Amino acid sequence: METIKISKGQELLNNIICAAKLQIAHSKALNISKKAEILFEKSNAGEEYELKAKLYLQHRNQQLMLAKRRIVYFFENIDENQRSLFEEYFKQNKYQDIITISKQTAILHVLHSNVSHEDTKELKEQLNVIFKELEEISSLEDIYKYSIDKLDDFIEKKKGNPWPIGICLILLLLLWLGLFTVVVVIMCIISFGFWCNIKEAHERLYKECGLTAV
Repeated sequence: METIKISKGQELLNNIICAAKLQIAHSKALNISKKAEILFEKSNAGEEYELKAKLYLQHRNQQLMLAKRRIVYFFENIDENQRSLFEEYFKQNKYQDIITISKQTAILHVLHSNVSHEDTKELKEQLNVIFKELEEISSLEDIYKYSIDKLDDFIEKKKGNPWPIGICLILLLLLWLGLFTVVVVIMCIISFGFWCNIKEAHERLYKECGLTAV
């Protein structure tokens, strides 16, 4: 039974990481399409990459919808024992530990990234907003509402921004960090904290998205 729980948690994590990678691919393709229009001075010069961007966005939303289904299923089937363990999770400050490690990991990756100091200032302010929201979570219902609201918000956004590669770190952190952190919390609850390494989970997100700290 424990193996099944771990497998479900890994599947949920995979959905979020895959969606984040597709979001970055979408933005890169959209950026190339806009540059092609400028360089070749034709309105349809970037048509191929616009199509690729649309496909990336569709695949991203499929991953997000799968993640939503897994989260809804978990919360709809949670029993009283799991609920009690979840409450104990908060009482023992394990949730706050996750927030602290997540924030520290994010800051280190920004520090060693190629983001300019001007963008870093704005990013730091946005990170503070994200983690303030996460710090206000104090119940099972808060976790559920936050994760579903974020997923719905992402899915409803049909268009992306043509951000260049250098801004992909900002894209990843600002759009996905809060959701990813909450998903890690859910994973820890599913397996009761026996296997979930918070730092390794975040390191995997950055690495698979091509954002490895020095």
